[in-house]
Amino acid sequence: MTMLGISDEFHYFEIFVTIFKFNSFGLNAIYHPVLMILKYLSLILLSFRLFSHFKKQKNKMAIIMTKTIDYRI
Repeated sequence: MTMLGISDEFHYFEIFVTIFKFNSFGLNAIYHPVLMILKYLSLILLSFRLFSHFKKQKNKMAIIMTKTIDYRI
């Protein structure tokens, strides 16, 4: 886990890029549907992880803002 908390998301991105590079050579026509499914699945996982990461960050900011507002009042 890095300071920004993006190590897991980057791992999914590496898997996506690796599958895309492997499929772009056109070596295995038999495995093409499987690779396409894996590509889109990894892309969905990546987007879900990024969305949940930013949602957590947004919740943390909302908690910080409410605490500062409470202290001012």
